[in-house]
Amino acid sequence: MQLGVQLYGAMDLFRKDPQGFLSKLAHAGYTDIEPCVAFGDSVESLAQKWGKPIWLPGEVAGFRTMAEREGLSIHSCHSFDNPLEHAEELVSLAEENGIKAFVVNCPSEEAVFDGTVENCVAAAEALAPHGIELWMHNHYREILARHGDTTFYEAVLAACGGKVGAQLDVGWALYAGEDPAAMMDRLAFCLRAVHYKDTNGDYRETPVENHPIALGKGSLDARPIMERVKAAGVSALVDQDSSPGDLLEDLLEAARSLAALEG
Repeated sequence: MQLGVQLYGAMDLFRKDPQGFLSKLAHAGYTDIEPCVAFGDSVESLAQKWGKPIWLPGEVAGFRTMAEREGLSIHSCHSFDNPLEHAEELVSLAEENGIKAFVVNCPSEEAVFDGTVENCVAAAEALAPHGIELWMHNHYREILARHGDTTFYEAVLAACGGKVGAQLDVGWALYAGEDPAAMMDRLAFCLRAVHYKDTNGDYRETPVENHPIALGKGSLDARPIMERVKAAGVSALVDQDSSPGDLLEDLLEAARSLAALEG
């Protein structure tokens, strides 16, 4: 089973013991990691700005080597900066480290709809000649927000005309009251990756800070998600933003849950 981990929620754990953390992921059955990268002066400044000690571009090669020692690959990477402004630097980062896609977050404000589409299409076109894709990830806000008769997230991707791929976080979609499998079907024209996340309720009944729980212990039906992942041949990663208990154990439980489902 090809399965990765989105590192944002686990970045504090990673920083404490990078090689040990990666080793535990590999032994749990994970095959990939998806880091977050931002351009800045220091890890400390990035942590202050983004809330987590995410990677500096200059750290990627060393951490990639660590990951490869454990049999873990890096195919996609979140970018916390404007991808168009940093397109040349992203191309260099990708070519040096075998990265095939950069991922950006979707906004939810109507006022930035046109600008977001224009910027992302231009960035995707700048990356494409180098064999690099641009994907878009979702939170729950841009699923709740509407643009016309659809979600803001789907509307942005539709307006990008297939040039920007969807990295659908099914847990946030479920939290926003959507059927994630149905969203995968609607986004089939641009679906590139799925983030697994579980929830113990939706936005109407569960405070957002109590939303993420270990995969397999909430209300997400992962089977139809897995079926569509396999059919579409897209990548899949566990995205555990936070945990009411032990985040590492949640990641290990997620791997066990999905392996049991596949078996």
